[in-house]
Amino acid sequence: MGTSSDCIEPSWGGHRPVKSRLQPSKAMLGPCKGGAVRLRTGISGLIVCEGIETGLSLCDGTDADFAVWAALSTSGVKGLRLPEPRQFNASLVVAIDGDLPGRKAGSELGQRGAAAGWMVETVSAPEGLDFNDVARGKGA
Repeated sequence: MGTSSDCIEPSWGGHRPVKSRLQPSKAMLGPCKGGAVRLRTGISGLIVCEGIETGLSLCDGTDADFAVWAALSTSGVKGLRLPEPRQFNASLVVAIDGDLPGRKAGSELGQRGAAAGWMVETVSAPEGLDFNDVARGKGA
């Protein structure tokens, strides 16, 4: 079992999570392969993303009946141990960052999910952004 420590600025005034100015703002200790930070529970579907900040923004902007899991890295997305599809109505949404490593990792997870019986939808943030950036108005 591993642990992830992410420093996030408070969400004052309804703004979306912002990475802390503290350096380093993230640290992972121990083996995290196959696991995820489970940010929200739900039964209608499962949304998987890379980062915790992205996951928190997705919690704000998506159907509350969908669980949201942050896999912590592109290697975490690729290696995520998916639960049985029936646990989440066989609906998997892979919310990928807008960069080549994110697209590759998301594609790999999506293919693996489809082969395991999931109905997979892949959504990609704009080039160079993630969904937390989008929620905070970057790239608009």
